[in-house]
Amino acid sequence: MKSSSSPQQLELFDLLRGVAILAVFGYHWHIHTVNDYFPITTDFIFNEPITIHKLYTTFSPLAFGHVGVQLFLVISGFLIHYSYLRKEKAFNGRDFFSRRFWRIYPPYLLILLFFVFRSSDQILYYFKDTIGKQAFFTHLLMVHNLSGDSRIIFGINSSFWSLALEVQLYLLYPLFLYLRKNGRFLPCAGYYSFGI
Repeated sequence: MKSSSSPQQLELFDLLRGVAILAVFGYHWHIHTVNDYFPITTDFIFNEPITIHKLYTTFSPLAFGHVGVQLFLVISGFLIHYSYLRKEKAFNGRDFFSRRFWRIYPPYLLILLFFVFRSSDQILYYFKDTIGKQAFFTHLLMVHNLSGDSRIIFGINSSFWSLALEVQLYLLYPLFLYLRKNGRFLPCAGYYSFGI
């Protein structure tokens, strides 16, 4: 069953994606602009003297801009599934993965190689050092965010972890479709309202 959502209603998602992107930019600007960034931990509450500066850097709206990443992922997931529902035809894995590969991986690879080869020191690190080699090859496969080592996850470019996560969610999408088709999810009102 086709959804009756109008183009105007879907434009709201473009607006929300813009808000998510601005929130992430604001978060990174905030962290690099303030002198100190204080994550909320027991040290912040019990062991550190509380100052106006600490309160601002920790509780400023910009300090919560990282939530923009989650918002962007949720919107992307919704729109991918919405697009599938509108087509009213069987899922074509080859077409789905081909379109996403050519849209994401070539520019990603170009930027990855730029960061790796930008200086001779970088080249030596990524091809001679053990951690550097692990970082480079896990980035090539887009699994670096699963390593558990912050030097690998954030070493080449700190924003690449979210791109790897998005690709991994794309890979899981056919599994979710299969589980839904075979009744592996508990029914809920949302299934029926979208005609799934």
